[in-house]
Amino acid sequence: VRKIFLCGYTATPHDHQVTRTTMGTHEHVEWESVRTALDAIERLRADGVPCVSLETVQGAPQATAFAFPKPCALVLGNERHGLGPDVIGACEGIVQLPCFGVKNSMNVGIAFGICAHEMLRQWAAPHTSHPAAVHITHASLAECAAPAGSVLHPGTTTS
Repeated sequence: VRKIFLCGYTATPHDHQVTRTTMGTHEHVEWESVRTALDAIERLRADGVPCVSLETVQGAPQATAFAFPKPCALVLGNERHGLGPDVIGACEGIVQLPCFGVKNSMNVGIAFGICAHEMLRQWAAPHTSHPAAVHITHASLAECAAPAGSVLHPGTTTS
């Protein structure tokens, strides 16, 4: 992770509880507080960094079936409301993680870890291609239904 954009009401490392929770790691990863996830996405796109949203959206490919561009920013919503259609629409791609049982979502930190692991796995093997990989296109984005923010750039992340 190169940088974390903390959006909206997301607590920052200036908060005592966050500082305790990070156990000092906040000093080793650049972070910035921005007003909205759309602001962070706009800045990343201006820098040529594509953004991929991680959300439970009908029709979105599983993270393991998606070819993550390098670098890219992973956009995550808060655990209660997820990402809004405007944020998802501003991203170049959408991925989801498999969820089974009563709930269709998981803890945002766990979700980031799982998805970031998949991104790094793909990036560590640049000469292999995933035969069924979904590549970023606006057509594939339009085929996914929007659900009723942080932006991470592992290349970055926010909520």
